[in-house]
Amino acid sequence: MFVEDCYKLGYIHKAYGIKGELVIRVHLQLSEDIIKTWESIFIEVNGILVPFFVVQIDKKSDIDLQIKLEDIDDEKQAKIYQGATVFIDKKDYQEAEEKEAFFEWIGYKVRDVEGLLIGTFTDLLEYPAQNMLKIITDENEEIIIPAIEDWIVSEDTENKEVVINLPDGLIDLNRPKDIFA
Repeated sequence: MFVEDCYKLGYIHKAYGIKGELVIRVHLQLSEDIIKTWESIFIEVNGILVPFFVVQIDKKSDIDLQIKLEDIDDEKQAKIYQGATVFIDKKDYQEAEEKEAFFEWIGYKVRDVEGLLIGTFTDLLEYPAQNMLKIITDENEEIIIPAIEDWIVSEDTENKEVVINLPDGLIDLNRPKDIFA
């Protein structure tokens, strides 16, 4: 992994506890939803970015994350990394940021580009291949559509509405069908 493929997250502020946990002082504004998606981080060691798998991570404040990494099992090992710069893969960060935006819209009305109400965004369903948006119509029908950021036209936080531009026929394809009809 190259530095240009990563965001500088911050630095290891201190070791925490006897089980090798670390406190990372961060430079980015992060939500709990973003950090919970990370499977790995990179610590700069002698000018090289070394990957570490995340066992557990918690946001302790706006500037501090408490993290447990694989292969760092005691306070002595953790102190070795004190002061080291920490990075996150740009791709992981951007995917988490997109996911967070969708989570923020839960409860928002969803309209098409013509202004017609589709329904209310009620959940983000996370699948390995593609995250999906769950929308409930006024008729209490469930519509599931792919969570694709390019389909979002606008967001109105004051009125809690999102305007989306979907391919023709997509909504009809994603309505539940009565297989016995």
